[in-house]
Amino acid sequence: MKKPLPSGLRGRVIRNLPYTKSDVSPNREVARSLQDILQQVKQREASFKPGDPVGQPAPPVPQAPTSVVSALATRFKNLWDPDATLERRKYLIKKFHRSHFQDMVDIKNHGQKAFAASSKMIPAQKALYMPNLYAKSLDGRQRNLTTVLKDKVSLVSFEFTKLGGVCFTRVPQ
Repeated sequence: MKKPLPSGLRGRVIRNLPYTKSDVSPNREVARSLQDILQQVKQREASFKPGDPVGQPAPPVPQAPTSVVSALATRFKNLWDPDATLERRKYLIKKFHRSHFQDMVDIKNHGQKAFAASSKMIPAQKALYMPNLYAKSLDGRQRNLTTVLKDKVSLVSFEFTKLGGVCFTRVPQ
């Protein structure tokens, strides 16, 4: 049973959040969809061979990035959901079991590159789509990668400034 929110917070924060009276909370549905995505990723990793095309099979849909306010509202709503708390606890336990210096060990073993491009050309019939990313372009503007690459043949280079940092932190809901 969920605890009621303090009356002062209910009007300001919860007013814009969708409210459903179903048996399954939206957070549990999101957790299940994340588990499905993780299973699909594990299946792809198991069947992947070097030289296979990398990407997603369906074309991406350009979307605006989610706002910080909606992310904070979702985190605030998750404070009172025991299912979301358990999922977060499992995630943190898994992350804490990884060695603090594992990234440095990986660099020592594999060199500076974590991924190497295939030396073979991938035929157009087997090529996959680039995922939708929202990033800063060379001209300094924030751009949606899907709209930039649409109907073009492009060479894309990624540069990250954080070693071992999380590159993609938000999962669409």
